[in-house]
Amino acid sequence: MTKRKESVLRGRIASKRSMVDRTKREIEALTARSCVVTGLEQKAHGARVAILQRETYVMESQLVSLKNTLGKVTGFEGGQTRPGLYGVMARGYEKFIATEERSARVMFDQMQRKGDAWELLREDAASLVRLGTNLSVTTGYMTLGGSAALLPHAAAIIARANKLESMAPGILAAISEHEALPLVEPHLDTILDRLDEIEPFIPFVLENFDALVPYTGSILDHFESLVLYGGSDQKYLQPLLPFLPTFAPLFDPLGPHLALCWPHLPLILPHLPVIAPYVHRFSPYVSVSANADVMIFYFGWLLRIKILGFSLGRFIMSLPFLPRLAALLVRVLPRRPVRGYTCDYECDYSGCDVTQYEAALTARREFGCDDGRSSSSAILPEELQTLLSSQKRGKRARLMSKLRGLTKDSRRGVTKKLFGRGSARLAGA
Repeated sequence: MTKRKESVLRGRIASKRSMVDRTKREIEALTARSCVVTGLEQKAHGARVAILQRETYVMESQLVSLKNTLGKVTGFEGGQTRPGLYGVMARGYEKFIATEERSARVMFDQMQRKGDAWELLREDAASLVRLGTNLSVTTGYMTLGGSAALLPHAAAIIARANKLESMAPGILAAISEHEALPLVEPHLDTILDRLDEIEPFIPFVLENFDALVPYTGSILDHFESLVLYGGSDQKYLQPLLPFLPTFAPLFDPLGPHLALCWPHLPLILPHLPVIAPYVHRFSPYVSVSANADVMIFYFGWLLRIKILGFSLGRFIMSLPFLPRLAALLVRVLPRRPVRGYTCDYECDYSGCDVTQYEAALTARREFGCDDGRSSSSAILPEELQTLLSSQKRGKRARLMSKLRGLTKDSRRGVTKKLFGRGSARLAGA
């Protein structure tokens, strides 16, 4: 039994080491790029590095805890049961296997989705043969700087060879031109796992590769929300691209807002140059994004006014009380002139799948409970599912206790609770 515990602990330690190394590689790549960019891009890279450093700290703390547990199981202080060269080689091997395991998981997931594993292997084998005989592509990938880092991702690459066959030359040209492999490689398993969803955007990505590749991690973390902005015709992607350095560092605090703003994007987009520098102040007020069309209908004209070159809209957006005022106004302003007969429809954003996904991402970052899978609300680590379910139970318990309190009070007390400060909390303001 002790041997089994030791084996499990060593596997978890290797997995954590692999994730720490992956995060550190992205930090190094972003730090190197920060030296050649300025302005908003440099600030965006710095913000992403700060997030990754915080994740690294959480994972390293868990790594120390696992090592201490291993030491107690094996009877060696600090878990140093394999000193010297043998220990270095064993730990390197275990880390490689942990990285390869994430890649192999992509292959197994593809087999499950396909249904017929042999058919998938036949298609991928034929694509690999054709790619291997294309000497220009094969030589190009082998001579890329840092190409050895692709080896642990071999299983995932093989599993998606059929899709990658047509994309490989374009991807090679883009990566070679911008020397972007260090920025892409840490996320390669996630990209390959979600390649079916990413495929429609590949032409746009390759066309604007240099502008998008530094934000690969941020985009993948919030892909469920951001994919909505692509739509079927992708007509909003190019107008939104210049704002990416502004919004990428804010994807975490604004995560629940992303899906809610999407239906109102045609109304928001003309005012985005005025609004963008101040959006971070609205992060606690999700109802403003859910009713952005109402706010723009009544007050959008103020954002266009300029007096002697001075933007009145920027002055209004900088007012310290504006976010709280906007959250109040969207609850009282008439909606029928804006939405017509659909004015009574309410957006239940508290139970929205994307909102739950963003909450899961926040918890994963805070507690480091990541098993290496792609960020998805459908596949969460067990400890994160327990955490979220306990939060849901807590909300339900608080609501039920408030309702029981209302039934016990007198009519006057009920009126006070319904229209007093307690009602604002119950309404989710």
